[in-house]
Amino acid sequence: MLKQMAASIIRRFKKLFILLCIIPIVTAGIAYFMEMGKETSYTASTKIVLGNFENEGLSGASSVKDFFTTTELKNVNSLKYPPEEVNKGLRVEEVGRNLVEFKFTSENKKKSEDIVQSITKYFLQKSDTLFGKKYDHVKTSIDRMEALLKVYEDEDKLSTEFVNGKEDAIEFLYEQNQTLVNLRKNELAEPLSISTEYDNPLKKAIFGFLVGIMLSLFILLIPELFKEYRDDERI
Repeated sequence: MLKQMAASIIRRFKKLFILLCIIPIVTAGIAYFMEMGKETSYTASTKIVLGNFENEGLSGASSVKDFFTTTELKNVNSLKYPPEEVNKGLRVEEVGRNLVEFKFTSENKKKSEDIVQSITKYFLQKSDTLFGKKYDHVKTSIDRMEALLKVYEDEDKLSTEFVNGKEDAIEFLYEQNQTLVNLRKNELAEPLSISTEYDNPLKKAIFGFLVGIMLSLFILLIPELFKEYRDDERI
């Protein structure tokens, strides 16, 4: 039985030899030229360390992902491309604790660089402005409390009003000082970098060649399996 099968396979191989050789070559060629037609893509990226200034939209990793809406992108004056297009391709990824990465991929290297550069600059400028406002507000509160404590020093130290007022002022001053110490602004962790994504057509050709060999083996062996199945049915 096995000898008959082997002999049949050999006969089929000799009969279809040219076709079996052509199939891997054709599939390799198709894979190669399909890959050759693809453009090289460029991904520009920057990384930002998120600070702490009590603004979740600009300092919360999960919230920053939703910050760059089409409406917000219209405010980026240095952006040379349609906000809708940028919003569609821009990726904001959380890559670590308090660390986000801005990415944009296109077939135009300069376009990718310009978009990420503009987005990063706008984001840092806006967050710096809000950080400054928060810092000034806390610092003003501290200055006022310190001035108030000096006033309490001149009051009757035995009065209930003095004791309660001073304790509240001291507690509030402590809280504001702690807030000031913990304030941190967003900062650039890694400057603009560009990566090139290019698939070697030769690798695709090798893959196509292997697929062609599998097809050739399929053509060579499958008829024999069906023949055996038909013989079993007759029995």
